[in-house]
Amino acid sequence: MKKILFLALLALGMSARGEITLLHTYGCTVTIQSLCKNTFGQKDSSRSIYIQKRKEAIRKIDSILKLTTYNGGAVKKIKRTAKRARLNFDTYIHTADLAHEFGYNTEDLVTIAKIASKAKFESKYFNELADLCMLQAGPEVTIFAEYLLRMSNPNEYFIEKTIMEKAIEVFKDYAHFKSMIEAKAANKIIIDGMLKAQ
Repeated sequence: MKKILFLALLALGMSARGEITLLHTYGCTVTIQSLCKNTFGQKDSSRSIYIQKRKEAIRKIDSILKLTTYNGGAVKKIKRTAKRARLNFDTYIHTADLAHEFGYNTEDLVTIAKIASKAKFESKYFNELADLCMLQAGPEVTIFAEYLLRMSNPNEYFIEKTIMEKAIEVFKDYAHFKSMIEAKAANKIIIDGMLKAQ
């Protein structure tokens, strides 16, 4: 049911001419020219900058890993992704922290981290999509993360930013949990049960 709602409310694709088509909540099809011309945001001008950011991210993930009593496998996978990355280091730290804390959907977090590593731009939306995984907004969240890669740069372009924010709003409406506070409370019950079973 959620998949049907997702496809009906929000479907994003890109044509060979670089046009983006959005099928939104009103059932209309809006076609716009992609504002990107073979660029996907700015790259760090200095190699040393991303190397330093990578080292700092790995250091923080190592600190998270030391505290992890379960889901260590997911945190390690995210760390391996961070080691190969050039951008979105905040996302690797954020997804590792969520994987450390939560007892479910950790493979979705690994997927978000891998997708973020393929991006040609920095984006806060990867973190927001990771949060949606914890709110149990459905497997379509990771599918939509793949579509984010095909955008120009939703941080800079108004239309793409609007698409992302509308998508996140739709996901939140259909999420099982309505806030991270609610999700963490439910997660505590899961984790307590897991620890008692050990």
